[in-house]
Parts: sequence; structure tokens; C-alpha cells
Amino acid sequence: MKEQDLRAVEAMCSCGMDFDTLCACFPGFLAADLKNVYDNYKGVSQPVPSVAMSVNCS
Repeated sequence: MKEQDLRAVEAMCSCGMDFDTLCACFPGFLAADLKNVYDNYKGVSQPVPSVAMSVNCS
């Protein structure tokens, strides 16, 4: 998927388009690619392990 295609799909996600509608509007793209963009935009991804950090500002 090209960068401009990625931005177009993200723009549709920002308008509230659901995954099934994305697949219907972009039939030339793989559903797995669309799902990846959709999940990344909606914040549905594998949790990133957090790192405990202590900062002393004194």
C-alpha cells in the first residue's frame, strides 16, 4: 500500500467509516492491510509494554 493510499484510508477512518465499509470502498486492497490501518487508527493494537521510570528533578 502506497503512502497516499494509507492516508486516504486513514481519512475515511477519521470520518467514522467502519471496517466493512472500508473493504467495500477499497476493493483493490487486501482486507488484512485495511484491518491493520483501521486498528492502528482506532488504537486497537497489541499493548506496548510499559517501562517503569523514575525521574528526580531536584
